Amino acid sequence: MSFAEGPEEEAGGIFVAAEFAQRAPFAEQLGLDLLPSGAVEIDAMGRTSVPGVFAAGDMAHSAALPMPMASVLTAAASGLVAAASLDGELLTRDHPA
Repeated sequence: MSFAEGPEEEAGGIFVAAEFAQRAPFAEQLGLDLLPSGAVEIDAMGRTSVPGVFAAGDMAHSAALPMPMASVLTAAASGLVAAASLDGELLTRDHPA
């Protein structure tokens, strides 16, 4: 590793502290419930506290988790689940059984 001052150092790894914050005003504007982590609260299917609004990705997680899972794969998977859930909701709304 190179530093602004001092000699180069060899490191096997480093730790960083991630800070979670909503960068867009949508969650607040929609009145979505937020968790202490700052993320939008969702259920297992990506539904939020507002009917018809789904959320996914790094800034949405269930209350059972202490923080968002900051991972591209997890974000993509949660997006897939939320989209499938929304699709199912729209389908049953338009075509009741």
